Amino acid sequence: TKTREYRSRRTARRGRIALIRSQSGTVVGEADLVDVEEDDDEYAWVLKNAAAMMFPFSTRILPSL
Repeated sequence: TKTREYRSRRTARRGRIALIRSQSGTVVGEADLVDVEEDDDEYAWVLKNAAAMMFPFSTRILPSL
């Protein structure tokens, strides 16, 4: 189960987020983003309740908001 997502910047967002496979635009899961911890030159987004999508889908089919 994924518990951290490493990023180059922090975020103020908290709550349920989509987990998107790198460079594919495919949503493969979701998780609760509960905290961000600084780790050297990157940020660890702390995740809880991560779950894989039973049927992954492409973000390319979603309308723009």
